Amino acid sequence: MSEDKSEEKATDFELTLFDGETLRLSELQGQVVVLNFWASWCPPCRWEMPSFEKTYQEYKNDGVLFVGVAISDFESAALEFAELTGVTYPIGLDTTGEISRAYRVLSLPTTVFIDPRGNIARRLSNVANEAVLKIFIEGQIRSMTGASSG
Repeated sequence: MSEDKSEEKATDFELTLFDGETLRLSELQGQVVVLNFWASWCPPCRWEMPSFEKTYQEYKNDGVLFVGVAISDFESAALEFAELTGVTYPIGLDTTGEISRAYRVLSLPTTVFIDPRGNIARRLSNVANEAVLKIFIEGQIRSMTGASSG
């Protein structure tokens, strides 16, 4: 399997968060963004949430922002799910499906890693554990700081 090295610009979007704030992707340029698409009715989404929260807590002061995007869900169910799983990073509901369509989300959970230049660095259509998240995040942090391996 070959890896496509072409850069794909991340589609800008505006997401109304559950706390009432509005998040715009273009305002996050310069940060690593971990964009996680999930739903309250998705068991694998529930399994990965503790890893996302723990990794978010570890990297939130290093220019890394996690954003949760609930799709195909009721706002009340998504909010309750987020509270039950203890998520503290920004989350909101893609009410129109526009964001999930723009990112070609075909299954849940799906995670999109966006580099500091606003390009899609990687897509993962599967459960992401802490180790997987850290591999992608550490790679992006190294590229941000100009550190090279080897």
